[in-house]
This record gives sequence, C-alpha cells and structure tokens, in this order.
Amino acid sequence: MEKNKINAVELVRTIRDKQFKELKNTSIEEQKKYYRKKSKLLKSKLSKYSQETDNS
Repeated sequence: MEKNKINAVELVRTIRDKQFKELKNTSIEEQKKYYRKKSKLLKSKLSKYSQETDNS
C-alpha cells in the first residue's frame, strides 16, 4: 500500500500565493470579508462532513 505524501511547505505556499493574488489590490475591509466568507464555507463543509460520519 502506497502512502500519500503531503508536502506541507509547498501546500502552504500555494495557498498563500493564491490568496495574495486574489487580495493584493483590496482594502482591509474587503480582506476581512473574504476571510469571513471562506471561514463560513469551511464551517459549512465541516458540518456536513460531521453529519455524514455520524450517520454511518
């Protein structure tokens, strides 16, 4: 069985670079809105995942 290797440094850099490109010309308020929206989306996904695992 082959284990999946995760390169954490590369993953973080990729995410950070993507966010920088998306937010580089935005105000602080727009950046806050962006992160709040992403946070809400993640919480929703985690909630759905949790409900699916609880039902199995």
